[in-house]
Amino acid sequence: NPKAFGFASPPAPFLFIAASFSLLISNMSSEKVQCCPPDRIPALDVPKDYKKAGSEIKLGGLTAYVSGEAKKGAIIVVHDILGPRTGRHFGVCDTFAAAGYYTIMPMIFEKGVTMGEIGKDPMYNLMKKHPVDDIKTKIGLVLDHLAEKKIASSATGIVGFCWGSWCVWQTSANFGSKIGSGACFHPAIIEGLFGGKIDDLADKIQNPLLVAPCKGDPAELQVGGSVSKILAKKSFGKDMEYVDCSHLFHGFVTQGDTSDKEMAASVNKALGSAISFFGKTLKA
Repeated sequence: NPKAFGFASPPAPFLFIAASFSLLISNMSSEKVQCCPPDRIPALDVPKDYKKAGSEIKLGGLTAYVSGEAKKGAIIVVHDILGPRTGRHFGVCDTFAAAGYYTIMPMIFEKGVTMGEIGKDPMYNLMKKHPVDDIKTKIGLVLDHLAEKKIASSATGIVGFCWGSWCVWQTSANFGSKIGSGACFHPAIIEGLFGGKIDDLADKIQNPLLVAPCKGDPAELQVGGSVSKILAKKSFGKDMEYVDCSHLFHGFVTQGDTSDKEMAASVNKALGSAISFFGKTLKA
């Protein structure tokens, strides 16, 4: 309190110190929130020869990519922090579509961060621009769209990658009755950026999840970590699945270069595990 030092109002040096301290605390808080480990898979350009099976639609002001028919239900795909127009996002959507699901990827933000911005202010600023209320609004538009298409909530799944996994958790916590299950690959649960804790959000989850943490992802999310113990106690605990990807680098499903045979095998196995999981947990 500057008045305790005999000042009627804070002098300029005091304001400078206070502002600097506030900035330091803010940065320290951001640094504790991990989105991507430093050794994550590099960003991948969309393969030039890839022919998208779907198209883009508008839901109000929200752009979304849609693909496939709802033979088995619907899958919502939430992109990673690098953005929906990078890597294999369209291919991931088309893979779920080929498995019999009407697949929709809302573009929560059109332009993601660059590799050089990972772990720096531009990344944290982008995430802060899309807090829980923004996620709820945009996912809400998608859920309304699926309801208009007469797709049952019990037949609707959601899968997220990296930052998108946080959106999966928020969807389950806030719209649990409107989805059947979810899947998270190389999850980045950035709850701490908004003053929350990973374990507290895990306690609010209302649906069975497939969780696939990678090398360098937070300890809470690893196989046998605190999150698995919290979710195991839920009524749906027996339906939970963990896929150990601790030998793989964060980002491999959406950004991995599948021209490499080993990477292609890992990506196909991961997506296959999600399709199998949804087949068991979604009911048309």
